[in-house]
Amino acid sequence: MPPGIARCASGRRHVSAGAPIGYFLARRFAGFVATLLVASIVVFTVLDVLPGNIAEVMLGESATPESVAALSAKLGLDRPALVRYGDWIEGLATGELGTSVAYDTPIAALVAERLVVTVPLALMAMALATALAFALGLLAAARHHRGGDVGVMAASQIGIAVPNFWFAILLILLFSVKLQWFSAGGFPGWGEGFGPALQSLLLPALSLAVVQAAILTRITRSAVLWSHVLTSVVANLTSLALVVLVAVAMGFRSGAGVLAWLAVLGIMALFTLALTWLAVIPGLTATTVDGVSGFSYPLIFLPFISSAFVPTSGMPGPVRWFAEHQPVTSIVDTLRNLYAVQPVGNNGWIALAWCVGLLLVAYVLAMHTYRRKIV
Repeated sequence: MPPGIARCASGRRHVSAGAPIGYFLARRFAGFVATLLVASIVVFTVLDVLPGNIAEVMLGESATPESVAALSAKLGLDRPALVRYGDWIEGLATGELGTSVAYDTPIAALVAERLVVTVPLALMAMALATALAFALGLLAAARHHRGGDVGVMAASQIGIAVPNFWFAILLILLFSVKLQWFSAGGFPGWGEGFGPALQSLLLPALSLAVVQAAILTRITRSAVLWSHVLTSVVANLTSLALVVLVAVAMGFRSGAGVLAWLAVLGIMALFTLALTWLAVIPGLTATTVDGVSGFSYPLIFLPFISSAFVPTSGMPGPVRWFAEHQPVTSIVDTLRNLYAVQPVGNNGWIALAWCVGLLLVAYVLAMHTYRRKIV
């Protein structure tokens, strides 16, 4: 037996037949719980640091400070944030989600009432999107560089660009108003029969499935034809070119010289290289494509908490501190000053330090993970 096969066989000898799938499910469930926990902490923190509270919103602008304080005490908003979050987690674990402020109804009852329609609607939309994407993606791959491929790609691009709500309006106008095949709205309830209930969900499910089907069609075609990495690179370069063209069309002009443009390209290339090596780590450790895709969500969130869109001076205290000390802010400020032919100051060195530091740390961790994978 070859050494590599022998090593793999010896490494799996002690694993039972049911262990791998059980371990996989346990890891996915643990990741799901951790994601929900982190998301709840982030949302709770953001809502707590933002100025104002729900008591002021409920009472309106004409409310007196005394009435706001009384309602805040009634709702428990005067207690420390950590205590309120702990009480919420305890209630979540025991099924006591509290009472909705807007509806004055137990939240658990509201959620259960809506899940009766939401879950079947989501499942139907998922099934339609998967079926359409699989069929159209295979058709595009089989007719590569021919009419079928061009037609499917053009239709998928339109599907991505069309908003769900606008497509839903078109479906209502055609099938409900013009042809009168379906009801324009409402849900009769499952007690009226399985067929009428599914019929009322078909148009909403189709409107939800179109955008996802368009995206999945491109992924299916790319998976059949090329490496998804090449497709991602081309898509990102195309997006970058479109952003630059739109900026120029809107009147953007820069008086920066050749050296400034070279510095801009150097910083962007270095930051891209650092993010690429950083992405290698989840690529080596994740067990599914969804697991790798989830890595990008925190990175997408960073520009929105930086100086890219609004000045950091107008942000609340904790958010401002994070925005001023994260890498995107220093990089954005450096690029902005280079474009505007303004002194870069310390931002340039800070941005360079972030890029080099992230690159070195990501490279070391990625190589360590790779060596552990091949041993």
